[in-house]
Amino acid sequence: MPRAAELAAQRKPNITLKDLRDKLGGHGVSDEELVLRFIMKGDREIKAMRVAGPPKQYFSTELPLLTLVNELKKHKRVRFLSMQRGNDSLVLQARSPF
Repeated sequence: MPRAAELAAQRKPNITLKDLRDKLGGHGVSDEELVLRFIMKGDREIKAMRVAGPPKQYFSTELPLLTLVNELKKHKRVRFLSMQRGNDSLVLQARSPF
């Protein structure tokens, strides 16, 4: 592994956490922000990320029941829902007129 030996032999910069924090934003920067700025090597990409807004939500199997309920709310004519899994069951019924 010649490359591993080469990398291990490189001098590592002797920088303190305070120096790093001062370089990347100052005392008021949170630990998470500090790590983000260190990884991104600056703030150009971070600014672009923030301008883009929060991440988009995509359908996933992570919260299937919540996804189902949110999709059903879009369809006002759906007034009854019955689900069963093993011995567990769930029934939802709209009693008021739409």
